[in-house]
Amino acid sequence: MKKILMMCVVALAIASCAKITDTPEVKFEKSSYTISAAEGKYVIPVNSTGVDEVSLEYDDYSDRWEVDNATGDLIPKEGWIELLRVINHYDTRALASWRSGIEIEVEENEGYFERKAYITVRSFMASKRVAVIQPARDALIVKRGGAVVYTDSEAKWRFVPNLATVTPAQFDLFMDGTRFVEQMPLLDMEVTGMVNQHAKPELHFLYEAAAVVPSIKGNPMPNYTLTNFRCEMESWAVLKVSFECMGCKVNYMKYLGYQKY
Repeated sequence: MKKILMMCVVALAIASCAKITDTPEVKFEKSSYTISAAEGKYVIPVNSTGVDEVSLEYDDYSDRWEVDNATGDLIPKEGWIELLRVINHYDTRALASWRSGIEIEVEENEGYFERKAYITVRSFMASKRVAVIQPARDALIVKRGGAVVYTDSEAKWRFVPNLATVTPAQFDLFMDGTRFVEQMPLLDMEVTGMVNQHAKPELHFLYEAAAVVPSIKGNPMPNYTLTNFRCEMESWAVLKVSFECMGCKVNYMKYLGYQKY
């Protein structure tokens, strides 16, 4: 009996020592994850000696706080990324080769800059963080019936002053290499002769029209009439264009940097 008890004690001691000498560890599959600009849920795989704590940190100060214009106070901002849960190794939904997963949910990035957040996982005294990068939305987004049918992150539209005009100053929009659906040929369309309608023209540019007939190489194209047309240069830095054409809703947004005309 004593021999059996002694063997049990020795076995417990060995098991205990094995636990004590285990090195706390946290491993991510890679150092950063680039997700879509669209809203959605994602799982970040992680291997560890047990997930004790998960925290979230924003890379940009403006993602954490906003200023109350009335008081000047800083107010916590609702984040664009949220930690939903930790899927542990007892859950069959975890990825096969990774014992845990951090499930996150992100909002659509409607801005013109990419944004970044860091997820930190702690296991005992070990911790490691991984970057989650959400790119800026595509410059050109085309929807039909509420569903996205075409996007183009490389579309480069130009907004330039019409040097032939002085008073009132007119501006032209050049939509170079544009299409609204995959099957449509690339067209160089332009809308010319836009006059600033904004109440504070020194701060912004705004032109709106119920319908606009664009041109291609100087020739009017009534088959491509743009309805509910709106062209804006926000703070003379961000070009925003929206209109409807051929049953599609077209939105374009691109940061051009401050333009002095």
